[in-house]
Amino acid sequence: MKIIILNIGTNDISYKDRNAKDVAEEIVYVCQRLYERKRSASILLTGILPGKGRPLWKVVSVNNCLNTVTIGNNYNMHYIPPTIKEWVGLKERVKSDLYASDKIRLS
Repeated sequence: MKIIILNIGTNDISYKDRNAKDVAEEIVYVCQRLYERKRSASILLTGILPGKGRPLWKVVSVNNCLNTVTIGNNYNMHYIPPTIKEWVGLKERVKSDLYASDKIRLS
């Protein structure tokens, strides 16, 4: 059995016209397309991580929506939500030692 681990990084959640449910549904759409190409694989979907250009409240909101829209899916997909508190330090800021200097890519 093949396992696909999908960690989608999205920078467009910071746009004002992007709501969390739409972002979550688009991520699930990617999972659906993967499933159509690799039906024998299991898809492990991780949630959105905090980072530069991603307001923390919106990251949490997208992950909450993912938790809802992935329930009962037919794409052999399993959602693993991140524990945001492990990524955030003082004053609700992303722990800088987890990321490269661009604050987007993990180090």
